[in-house]
Parts: sequence; structure tokens; C-alpha cells
Amino acid sequence: LSILSWMSGKIGFSIRAIHVHHGLRGEEADRDAEFTRAFCESRGIPVCILYADVRGYAESRGCSEEEAGRLVRYELLEKEADAWERKEPGKSVKIAVAHHGDDSTETILYNLFRGTGLLGLGGIRPVRGRIIRPLLCVEREEILTYLKENALDYCQDSTNLSMLYTRNRIRNEILPLIEEKVNPRAGEHIRQAGERIRQADEFIRKAAAEWMESREIRMLEENGREKFFLLPEELEEEPEIL
Repeated sequence: LSILSWMSGKIGFSIRAIHVHHGLRGEEADRDAEFTRAFCESRGIPVCILYADVRGYAESRGCSEEEAGRLVRYELLEKEADAWERKEPGKSVKIAVAHHGDDSTETILYNLFRGTGLLGLGGIRPVRGRIIRPLLCVEREEILTYLKENALDYCQDSTNLSMLYTRNRIRNEILPLIEEKVNPRAGEHIRQAGERIRQADEFIRKAAAEWMESREIRMLEENGREKFFLLPEELEEEPEIL
């Protein structure tokens, strides 16, 4: 938010801050919300504090609180972006989130361990719809250095240190061990591999789409739905990955 605030004056765009209170961490969560409000008010940034029942959401959806929190955050962010665009027609609203390079490394390992294809091995995308991630090109330590050099205070979410969450175990135990015992630049190399895999995935998807377009596909409508047909022998002639 500090960086975007500085950039807004250079490039010429408006910013607003959205803080989602998950209702999970009691006084610590209240502290975080108040910290956000004070930070924004001191810089003249409009801020909206939203409250969500993440625990109830998780129970109703049958998912973890961690996953529920992520889903709730993006739902609320999308709603706020839609509302801003309706209020000011002609504006294109982006949702900037603060994932950084280390987050992408953790995501690649997390997906690899639980089973995934090329899409999951590509790491976090810098752009997904209206969501943008300006900090994917920097690491956590660089962000902490920036905060120190600019005398910026920050809050630490205590759940980031809990070993109950798989991602935290990757972040706090597995990746540091790899960097200590295998290669200190392992995280960087994992991200580089992820970027190449992402490019390969995009290339193969494009090639597959072009292959589909070049074939005659018969379409039948059944109950308002279209069906596509390809000859098996045509598919068998192509590389399996395509």
C-alpha cells in the first residue's frame, strides 16, 4: 500500500484500501484492523474495514478456515471492485494484492507435494482477471528491508507461525532446510523453474486451441448444450501432452 500510494502520484491512478476482518483472532485481529485504518488515514487513503464470519463459512462449505479466509477475501474484494466501477462508470478497477516471490515458491512446492499439473507448477500468476500482484518480483527480505529503511511499522499475523498449516510448515521448516542443506538460492531457482513451466503451459494451451480450431468439429445441441466431437485416431497422432 505504501508503494502504490507513492506510485499513484507518479503514474496517476486512484487507490482505495480494503481490510477484511476474519473474526478469528480476537484482539489481535481488532489490532490489525485499527492499524490499517490509522495507516490509511495518515496518508489520506480511503479505507473500508469489512467483517466476515470465516469460521461459519468454512463449516457451511466443508473446507478449512485457511481456505475459507482466502475465498471470503476474494469474494469481498471483487464485490468492492464491482461497486467502485458501477459508481464511477468508465473506470477500470484492479485488485492489487501483496503476494511476493517467496509466496510463489511456497505455492509451487505445496502444489507439487499434493499433486498437480503444469498449471499448479507455474506458481502464482502476476495477473488473473482484475487481480494484479505487483510484488511477485521481490522477496520477503527485500520487503522487510524497505519497511526498515522507510521507518514503516507493520503487524505480524501470529497464525503465520503456526505449524498447524501446511503452507507454514513449508515456509518455516522445509524451504529453510533445503536452502541450508542443498542450495541457498533454492527458492529463487524454484521460482525460475515455475516461470518456465508457466510459459510452457501457456504455449501448449495455445497450441491445443489452434489444433482444435484446425479440425472439423461436429456440434449437436441437446437440452440447449453443445457437444464437440473429435476422431480418436486424430488425437492419437498428437503428443500426449497436447
